[in-house]
Amino acid sequence: MSDRTAAQQLKDLIEKLAPSWNTKGDLAICGELTPELHRLLEKANEIKLLEKVQIQGELIARTFGSLNEKMYGKKTVICTLNTKANTVCPIYCSVESVAEDKPVLPPETFLVFEDCHKCAIRDASDDSNATGKLKHYLEIASLWQILKKNAEDSSSVSVTFLYRKKMKLLAKYDTSLLKNEYGGLARFKRVLAELSSESHIDAKPHILQNCLVSFLYNTKEVDRFNNLLTYFDKFTSKFDDAYHAYVVGFSFDDLRKEYEEKYREYMVKINDLLSSTLTKALMIPGALYLTATRTQSINAGKNIEQGLELAIVNFGIAVAAITIFTVYAFVLDSEKKSLVAIEDEFSSLMSRLEDKSPTAAETISTYRDNIKSRITLVKEVFTTLTFLNIAMGITSILWTAARFLPEGYLS
Repeated sequence: MSDRTAAQQLKDLIEKLAPSWNTKGDLAICGELTPELHRLLEKANEIKLLEKVQIQGELIARTFGSLNEKMYGKKTVICTLNTKANTVCPIYCSVESVAEDKPVLPPETFLVFEDCHKCAIRDASDDSNATGKLKHYLEIASLWQILKKNAEDSSSVSVTFLYRKKMKLLAKYDTSLLKNEYGGLARFKRVLAELSSESHIDAKPHILQNCLVSFLYNTKEVDRFNNLLTYFDKFTSKFDDAYHAYVVGFSFDDLRKEYEEKYREYMVKINDLLSSTLTKALMIPGALYLTATRTQSINAGKNIEQGLELAIVNFGIAVAAITIFTVYAFVLDSEKKSLVAIEDEFSSLMSRLEDKSPTAAETISTYRDNIKSRITLVKEVFTTLTFLNIAMGITSILWTAARFLPEGYLS
């Protein structure tokens, strides 16, 4: 059985027993013993919920086993419930009493029973549905865990920070603070999450401790956590400002290295693209050489058979030249698209780096201009190669066609 299910069954049982809190702070039942009450008390006894059983008018406490059918309708029983050591979960009269008992370490599961009409279950797996004082109590506990995680030393009731100046916080606060909203906690957690990245991990505790020292150092040790909660929104604003001040000045050298490295990387990509395209451009003179040296006039044949053979060879060479022209046209088109992609990617990256560090805008602008200049050059080369490829294709076709003309046709 899950903790949630067991707690729900305990809640249902208590609501049926209809106990109330007495002046001593005990949760007690007082009523005439009936078969139904006897059955409910038996269930309570199974989970060690019964702490003390008495018969009204008797001074000595009884065991549950001493209750029997002969007492039905004749005896009034007074039962004190075991709110802390039963086998299911602790029971409290209010969220304030939970905070007094466990100020920063909530039990995984507990019941808040004010009366039969106000009984709530807290289960750690369902904290997102908590509201009101219970939600605020859980937020305070969450804040304490954050402080504990970033402290140099901690115990169940204190955390100690040693950076700059030794400062200790005790897990004590006024339960009236459970009425307060802690809207700044989400922002506080978000900033800490950003500082948890590998590049900021060492700075995170220092920024947090600096803010805590400046905010709480002159406050009495016993009041520090209480004051932090009282003015938490003000503290989170101060922490947020400190974080942004750190980010603005964060490792400009690292950022400079990043955009210089990216600049070199994209320059290499562009140069590789140009080099690859120029290497493949050797197909153009190759095709012209093939056409010029391997085609012969069909008139050179001594007879019809040789003339037909020369015509077939010429046709094959023409097909090869056209194939080279087509393949290189596709290569150029592909390289042009790759160049456009590189240009867009580089522009987007430099814009992000510029936003990250406005002070580097001038240098980034220079790099952007250099890349654009290089890309413009490559585009001009591509245009020239496209023209040469077309010229090669036309020349090869015309040259081959001329080989099929009768002797003396062009004279």
